Amino acid sequence: MHWHPVLVSSDPTLLLRRASMAGSGDEDESDMTVKVKRYRPGAHHAAFNGRQTWIPLNVERLRQKISNIERLGELPDDLVMSLQITEPFILYNLLSRFEVDKMYTAIGDILVAINPFRDIPGLHSSEKMDEYRDLSERQRLKATPHVFNIADMALHKLTRSWLEGKGRTQAVVISGESGAGKTEQWMKIRFSASSERSLTMVGCHTDHYLLEKARVTSHAPGERNFHVFYQVLRGCPPEQREALHITSKETTDFDVLLAADGSKTSYEGIDDAEDFSNMTRAFSNLGFSPDESEELLRVVVGLLFLGNMRFAEGGDGEHAVPVDDCTLDNNNAADLLGLDPDFLARSLSTKVRTVRSETITSPLTAPASDAARDALSKKTYSLTFDWLMRRINTSMHVPDGAIESFIGILDIFGFEIFEDNRFEQ
Repeated sequence: MHWHPVLVSSDPTLLLRRASMAGSGDEDESDMTVKVKRYRPGAHHAAFNGRQTWIPLNVERLRQKISNIERLGELPDDLVMSLQITEPFILYNLLSRFEVDKMYTAIGDILVAINPFRDIPGLHSSEKMDEYRDLSERQRLKATPHVFNIADMALHKLTRSWLEGKGRTQAVVISGESGAGKTEQWMKIRFSASSERSLTMVGCHTDHYLLEKARVTSHAPGERNFHVFYQVLRGCPPEQREALHITSKETTDFDVLLAADGSKTSYEGIDDAEDFSNMTRAFSNLGFSPDESEELLRVVVGLLFLGNMRFAEGGDGEHAVPVDDCTLDNNNAADLLGLDPDFLARSLSTKVRTVRSETITSPLTAPASDAARDALSKKTYSLTFDWLMRRINTSMHVPDGAIESFIGILDIFGFEIFEDNRFEQ
């Protein structure tokens, strides 16, 4: 098996500060705790020991920290061709390319991708894909680094191995932290390596191991919840919006779409309405029935209303009761999830235990009811995701005996430590 590694990062500001401090003698432990939250032209949103701030980019200061930079010449696409291989230079190269919208850099067979958190026009277009299709070995070595080049390389080596009777499969390993864009790269590789003259793509199968369910109920400042929530709210046609009780609703009307500090998040260059159209078209292409597509949307929006439910302490100080202005949210959530409104409210504010043959119902406090609401949201989203994966695999089923070779793409889940750590971390 031949491996094609792809490294994905979402920390351009961290690259800047690490490179600018390297060898300067002014490294400070507090400075090294930078965590990038979101990119915007000319600045980066970072957290310094928990304090949020925008810091300006200063590439010239970075250049001054690298010795003999005037002798480096043009920054190469492939860092293996660099005149020097040092951490400051590698970081400077990555940052300098990132600043001119070159998010991809090669290090030999490894592709490094820096997530721009915005759409770069033409970067992943059909025309760009054609530039990397069926390249010769010499052309592939000279090609500008791109995820499409990785896809074409894997497919080319798979085909050559098959023609030589070796039957070697290919593997693409995508590694990076949570939210860096690994799954986006996985999608680009999967659907650009779709055909070759000597082979026919007969299907695919997807396994998933760990879903970041915690994002359903909360996310860090500068980040978004799962994209589908925004896509439904901004892309549903009027007739669907009425059926989903979101006729006049915006993203700011739902608590789970606000960051932990109460701020809203929007990204320039992301067209949620267009993405919703692409998603519904994909459902149709995969053979989803109208009822299946509609039920999926009902669950998604139902979780938005469920996240708006709030509980307060009752008169006895121990019994949680839904706050009055959440009644409509409770009713909408119950309708979309196929539940009775009273049953939903009661289930989230009480605990039922069976001791021997006796059933005991006891009240929950308001914090415990909030935790029960979040647990229900995460479990429902997880089960829905499981069903979606099974349904897609059914549509893309590979007939027995049809597989001669395959390309395996491993999207390794990221690992990091958040302020609020759950099971996934």
